[in-house]
Amino acid sequence: GSDEAHLHRAAAAAQRSDLVRLVMRAIATTAGEGKSDAETREAIVQAVGISPERLSAQDVSWLYRAVVAGLIATMGLALIALAWTILDGNDRTSPDLLLTAFTGTLGGLIGLFVRAPTQ
Repeated sequence: GSDEAHLHRAAAAAQRSDLVRLVMRAIATTAGEGKSDAETREAIVQAVGISPERLSAQDVSWLYRAVVAGLIATMGLALIALAWTILDGNDRTSPDLLLTAFTGTLGGLIGLFVRAPTQ
């Protein structure tokens, strides 16, 4: 019933969180070492134990949704903070950094939905 579905969702969430930790650890170990993209990819494949060719559509869909949700959340926070710094009436607060964060995440979000020029 619903308890079984809840347990299944909780187990899937825990598995995704373990996967995220593994990927972040692999990226951290190759960061700052001047590694190429191929070497970084290989380190992630070794840490996770799954090659990108073996990922299911559900795995890719979950990753895509997580990236989109993260960009939208960052954009929303930057927009709220930007509005607050503009409307607070204090001339010393500068919204420049928040505007940069907002436009950068907006560009990233748009970039996810734009087709590659080679396609």
